Amino acid sequence: MVGANSTENAYLFVLLGFAFSHISYWGSIGILRLLTIEMVPKDRRGIGVGFKSLIGAIGGTIGLLTSSVVILSLDLGPTFIIFVMGNFAIIPIAYFFLKETKGVELSEIK
Repeated sequence: MVGANSTENAYLFVLLGFAFSHISYWGSIGILRLLTIEMVPKDRRGIGVGFKSLIGAIGGTIGLLTSSVVILSLDLGPTFIIFVMGNFAIIPIAYFFLKETKGVELSEIK
């Protein structure tokens, strides 16, 4: 492994990984907000977007509290593996349950 022999190289790889994940996270949040607005009917958009924000805030708080408790009880390495496995579990769920809307009119989407 490239960063295993010196701590300077390992720090560089961790820093680059953090930067890429940070950029990916904020990019995906913008797309999710746009998709949420377009999927909810016009008369219920305010409630739908507000509910999404509420669920996101609750989920973020629960995630931070859970991760801190798990880090204190297990250590950082196993905690990282547990949370990464949860992230990878989302990939097949999104693949099988999200519908492709390319070339479909907005009025046809239910």
